[in-house]
Amino acid sequence: MNNDKPDIDAILNNFQELINIISKKYTSKYSFVELDELQQIGRIAILKSYENFNKDKGSLEGYIYVCIKNDMKKYVLKSYRKAKIERPVFDIDNIDTKNNELANLEYTTTIKQSLNKIHNQKDKDILEQLLLENKTQKHIAQNINCSQSTVSYRIKKCANLLKNDWKCFYG
Repeated sequence: MNNDKPDIDAILNNFQELINIISKKYTSKYSFVELDELQQIGRIAILKSYENFNKDKGSLEGYIYVCIKNDMKKYVLKSYRKAKIERPVFDIDNIDTKNNELANLEYTTTIKQSLNKIHNQKDKDILEQLLLENKTQKHIAQNINCSQSTVSYRIKKCANLLKNDWKCFYG
C-alpha cells in the first residue's frame, strides 16, 4: 500500500453520497437502468481509479469523480443500445382474428398517413421497411446502400417528427 494515498475504505465512504446522487440522476432519466447496478459500477470505478491514479496528474478526488461519471455514462449507453424499440403487441389469446386484422389495418393506415408527412423519399423508404416490412436496420442499410448508423439517425429524426401520430400505438 502506498502511503501517499488515503485509505480506500475512507474514500469509498466519502464518495458514497456522490455515487448515490449520480445513480439517482440516471435512473430517474432512464427507466432501463437499475439503481443498484449503477451504484456498484460507481464503487468499482473508485477501486479502479484508486489503483490507476498517478499523483503527478492532479488530485485523487478529481480523478475519482471523473472516473465514476465516465463509467456510469458508459454503462448507460451500453444498456441503452441493448434496450429494444417497443412495438405494439397484440394478445392473440384475447383477440379473435377479425379484431386482430382490424388492429393491424389501423396500425398500417396510421403509419401510411404519417409517412405522407415526411417529405424526404429516402426517410419514407426507411420507415416503410422498418415499420411495415419489419426489416432490421442492418437490412435497410444494405437495401439503400448506406451505413446502419445513418439508418438509425434517420429513424430517430423521423420518429421525433411523428411521435404525436404514433401515441396511440406507443403510449
